[in-house]
Amino acid sequence: MILRRYEASDLAALENFVATSLDNMRRWMPNATRELSGALTEWLRMARELFDNGERFPYALCLKDGTFVGNVTATPTDDGTVTFGYWVHVDHLRRGYMSEAVEALVAHFGPATFVIHCHPDNEASAGVASSAGFVHAGFDTDDLGHLEMRWERVVPPDYN
Repeated sequence: MILRRYEASDLAALENFVATSLDNMRRWMPNATRELSGALTEWLRMARELFDNGERFPYALCLKDGTFVGNVTATPTDDGTVTFGYWVHVDHLRRGYMSEAVEALVAHFGPATFVIHCHPDNEASAGVASSAGFVHAGFDTDDLGHLEMRWERVVPPDYN
């Protein structure tokens, strides 16, 4: 697996994702589907700008042969929390790629308190959280008022 900053050359992969996978994630991720329904060149520009500014870190998740698998974004806050959001191309669901990516980012951004939110009925996303060592910590609502499961994993400073 390769996690990397997005580049302008990822436009075709994002266009393919929208064409093949956006409908699959629509009910789980209304915010992401709204963002990806717009101009993808602007989405890529913003993803690179946020990454470069250290505000948010959207990573393209690719196989070693360059095949685009999905996206995982790490959003750190001043209080030591890092929130992950992710989506996977429909052709690559349930293969463990996202669990592997989340584990890599926990190692990269730790120590911290890591948080994943997902729709209560989204078994695949809950499975990623669980397999990456997160525990179900309750429920929150997103900025649109939708109920979300909250998963957490605390990595202390002395974690090896």
